[in-house]
Amino acid sequence: EQISELEDEYQKARAEIKSLQVKAALSHETFESSKLANNGAMEDATATIKKLQEDIELISEAKKRLESDRACISEELQHTHSELLNTMEKLTMLDEQYQGVKDKLESTT
Repeated sequence: EQISELEDEYQKARAEIKSLQVKAALSHETFESSKLANNGAMEDATATIKKLQEDIELISEAKKRLESDRACISEELQHTHSELLNTMEKLTMLDEQYQGVKDKLESTT
């Protein structure tokens, strides 16, 4: 009878061991699956960071070009303004000369 009880306990222990082995295998599968998902997420995050760094670099280069263009435009605008002032002075002188000639013509006729 004791042998029978021991055999029952032995069978229960074996069944429990098998159950624990199945649980361990499932836990290991879940762990491996999670590890793969985490690795994939990490790769995605790394790729996103790299893309953002490239975008930041492109934006920085565009900003430098914009600042350079702005400086060129400002310089051209100052030059154009200076030319405009010179032209206005010449027009004023020509107008004065014209008025002088016109006045002389009117006074002689």
